[in-house]
Amino acid sequence: MKKVVEIVRRCFAGLLVGLAVILCVAGALNYSGFCFREWRYLSDEEKIRSAVGYILTRYPPHFDGYRPYAEPSIARHFTPPRPENPIRYRDAEEFFAVNGNCCEITARAREGYRPDFLTRVFGRFSCFVKAKYQVRFVVDDGREMSLPHSTYVAISNCGHAWDGM
Repeated sequence: MKKVVEIVRRCFAGLLVGLAVILCVAGALNYSGFCFREWRYLSDEEKIRSAVGYILTRYPPHFDGYRPYAEPSIARHFTPPRPENPIRYRDAEEFFAVNGNCCEITARAREGYRPDFLTRVFGRFSCFVKAKYQVRFVVDDGREMSLPHSTYVAISNCGHAWDGM
């Protein structure tokens, strides 16, 4: 009977060790940015396209009191903190055409912010995409104007974009 108990105990211990190894490997893959749903790593281009899609659904952005212009005719067109008459981008291709080399992959956001360990282990965060782009709008006299804007968009392991803060 003691042999049977010892065998069961060893099997149970082996199962626990095996489970711990599987969880550690899964956590390490998640931490490194692996997408289990698609069983692969996303390319930088896929991450950037996801971030641009996120930006376009929330366009125009908030400027948080940022007003780098002196012309009163422009200031009137902002219902703080967004422009009143934005010119929306038709799609991601137009966004890239207007903004050229707009985006880069980074591990940190502004002021060095970085998501915590568990956010990475559970796959909710893979990277930030730093995007610099023009916010376009029309002023009273019909002129088109634009202001530079930059933002950080967090990307999950499987490409879900979110604000990350």
